[in-house]
Amino acid sequence: MLNELEEYYKGQGIYSIGFHCKHLESCLSKVDNPHEFTKGKAAYVGQKYEEGLVPRLLFLSLDAGAQNEDPVKRTLIGVRGETEKNPLTDGKHKHWYKTHEFACSVFNELCGEKRFGVHQIKPYFAHTNSAKCCMNNPHNAEANSTLFHNCREYILPEIEILAPEVVVTQGNRAWDVIATELNKKITPLSKEMNLSHNPDYDLREIEYPKNKRVMWVHHYHPRSGRYFAKNLEKYEVYAKEIATFLRKHYPKKVKNV
Repeated sequence: MLNELEEYYKGQGIYSIGFHCKHLESCLSKVDNPHEFTKGKAAYVGQKYEEGLVPRLLFLSLDAGAQNEDPVKRTLIGVRGETEKNPLTDGKHKHWYKTHEFACSVFNELCGEKRFGVHQIKPYFAHTNSAKCCMNNPHNAEANSTLFHNCREYILPEIEILAPEVVVTQGNRAWDVIATELNKKITPLSKEMNLSHNPDYDLREIEYPKNKRVMWVHHYHPRSGRYFAKNLEKYEVYAKEIATFLRKHYPKKVKNV
């Protein structure tokens, strides 16, 4: 999987080493200081996720946030190495902690017990961004909308290589990629499952690529404070619905958890 992803990134010019994205000038036009612009960040792919013996849980978030200046550390191997060697020190209110927390809720529901904690779950999920570059804005403020628009075409092919059974979009920019781009490729979406009419509480069953059933969960971005709290309250219900979906469509993978 990593080799295929690397070849895809290189072919599109969005790998951190040898970066030559066709949209670079457009994105740089929105940056106050081009020297602070970080070019390209690969997905984080946990080792268990890559093996594919257990259900694959993919998070699609916003832009890459503040990033390491060393392009080697933004490659697939570099991102995995940096992610797995660094302990989870973020506070419970932070984006990265809540990402781990949701992954735990899903896998603990699948195995029927609290086997996983936030410090053991990293190998079991993948995480990527809907904008591959970083403006390095103060306080990790969201990148200009141009970056998200320019990167939109790169995301679904990346997801196809990552081949998840569950996709969690974090924030409206991530939601927009799936909702807009997927409708161009597969119309209509397969059976939609809304657990309520409240948009804070949103699950859908989709097909991507064709004939592959995927559970799509949409959350507010964990950084959204009181808004994301509405999702946090429903982790247990989300996990149960995901587990029901996976046991139905991917029972062999569930048994390996």
